[in-house]
Amino acid sequence: MARLPATGETLCVLEKAQAVAPERFAELLMVPQVGSWLAYVLRCKRGGAYGLAPEHIDYGQINSIALAAAAMARLSFVTKVPLRNGRVMIPCFGMAYFDGCEP
Repeated sequence: MARLPATGETLCVLEKAQAVAPERFAELLMVPQVGSWLAYVLRCKRGGAYGLAPEHIDYGQINSIALAAAAMARLSFVTKVPLRNGRVMIPCFGMAYFDGCEP
């Protein structure tokens, strides 16, 4: 299992994307999946929800959001994203499938 990057770089790219393309950044934040994810992790953090996936998978979705924000702002950004059953959803861009991944 590959470790996901620390959030520092991810937060920096989110800030930069917002500064470079504020309208696109706002568009990304309004995507229903982004709001749903944020509400879910906040409920998990506060004890109101419990997931089946390891915590780093749930919280690591911020990397997928940062990847989308960077792409929408035309910024170069390389990161690792969490997979669920060989899939990753990149908001505004769709689902990517990777064959042969462990659940």
